[in-house]
Amino acid sequence: MENSKLFRLLRSFTKAEIRELEKFINSPYFSRGRDCAAFFRLIKTGWPEFSGIDVAKKTLYEKLYPGKIYGDKRSKSILSTLSSELYTLVLDFLVYSKLKSDERARKLLLLRNLLDKELYREFDITYNDTITDDTLNENSEKRGSAGNFLESFRLGYIYNEYAWKRSDMDRLYNGLLKSTNDALAFALITAYKFIDTKDTASVTFNIKTGHTFADILLGSLDNEKMLAGLKEFYPELYPYISANHLVYMMNRNKTEKSDEGLKFYHKLKDTMDKDPWAFGHSEKYMLYQALENYMAIRLEQNQQEKENYSELFDIYKHSLEQGVYKVSKESNIEPTVFRNILMTACDMNEFEWAESFIEKYSPELPGEFAESMRSHAYSTLYFNKGEFEKALKHIVNIKYDYLRHKLDVKVLQFKIFYELASYEPAFNILDTLRHYISSSEEISPLVRTRFTGFIKYAGELLRGKTSSAGSAAKKSNPAEEILVRLQKESAVESATWLKKKLKG
Repeated sequence: MENSKLFRLLRSFTKAEIRELEKFINSPYFSRGRDCAAFFRLIKTGWPEFSGIDVAKKTLYEKLYPGKIYGDKRSKSILSTLSSELYTLVLDFLVYSKLKSDERARKLLLLRNLLDKELYREFDITYNDTITDDTLNENSEKRGSAGNFLESFRLGYIYNEYAWKRSDMDRLYNGLLKSTNDALAFALITAYKFIDTKDTASVTFNIKTGHTFADILLGSLDNEKMLAGLKEFYPELYPYISANHLVYMMNRNKTEKSDEGLKFYHKLKDTMDKDPWAFGHSEKYMLYQALENYMAIRLEQNQQEKENYSELFDIYKHSLEQGVYKVSKESNIEPTVFRNILMTACDMNEFEWAESFIEKYSPELPGEFAESMRSHAYSTLYFNKGEFEKALKHIVNIKYDYLRHKLDVKVLQFKIFYELASYEPAFNILDTLRHYISSSEEISPLVRTRFTGFIKYAGELLRGKTSSAGSAAKKSNPAEEILVRLQKESAVESATWLKKKLKG
């Protein structure tokens, strides 16, 4: 029974959630059918693994019904029914607990019920309380986001029905105008964002995306004329639509070596600098992510442009200063974001800043990543400072299950061994990398291309270093020739380091 859908679900629960779930199951209001309380009390002792003899069907049944033997058709049917009904209760609990924490959803349901019961006075009081709370106004964490406009639309939709029932045509018209504006803002922002997601899916994950409704919609619009109209007649909407339009235009040619998107990048950056508080936290986070991703791709296309490093580093510092380096104030910093900021600082030789960054922000990493990410960060820092022995001491403390970070560590290990002239371990690292790349199905096509390129050129670099002077292998594969081929590549991991080593 330990592999049942019930236990798979319960394994995802925290200890606190298990306690709350028990209260829920014990309540006669929520229970229906058979009483599952005793059954749950038995199986909860197996949390969190839910494995072994304690959760075996025979053990559970005979503890529930002392003196009876499990095995006949009736006993199996009873246990199956209990499991099924408890599973349904657990699903109900997930809905209830989410609703309990979602104040906006609760208020919308309350308004709907008050309206259906024609309790108009109570509806007015609840509605006025709802429109003044922080989930929609200038204090909203989601201010300016597609989700915020959707929430406003849902609230307005109920209010319009109320105005209709009260025969208040003036309120109904103004309500319909507001909810229509909210719906259009939601649709436009969603479409602008989707195009970037679509392009990423096509380029990074090799997904066939085709021609979408969003392509048709945005391709048919006179965007400049629309934005001019918004700026004149709806200045309260203009900043949000304009910012997402800039992201859309910025990313139109982001995978090409072109300056076309750069002017939109600077316009968006200027918008964020001039009015940093126009957006709520979540939307500002998304806009900074767009700026970072654009500049990171531009840097990848031409790593010789030092202004690209400086620009990306500046964006990271801005996001840290404004506190929008993570998706919400309460969440952890994403390991990939932490890694990217640190590596950019090291590329800029901002070693003192990088060390301060590690000390200040590593405590905000997710618990399962924190220790390894901290060791990885120090190993990266010391490697870039040229302190290779110190880098090696830190790298042995890294333990990752996440494949992308495993690959990063192996590349760093190779570079450390190469710099220390420990060529045999370096060859072993390349073999391990080659195995990861060939055997894993989790790796995206772009990541596979980058690391395959690294394995290829790092291997040639290493063979050139270990070949005896004047050997045929060295003559047929000189560093200059390898460098020429590498410079023609568009996606090779650690290409800058490889080029530096090939140049001698």
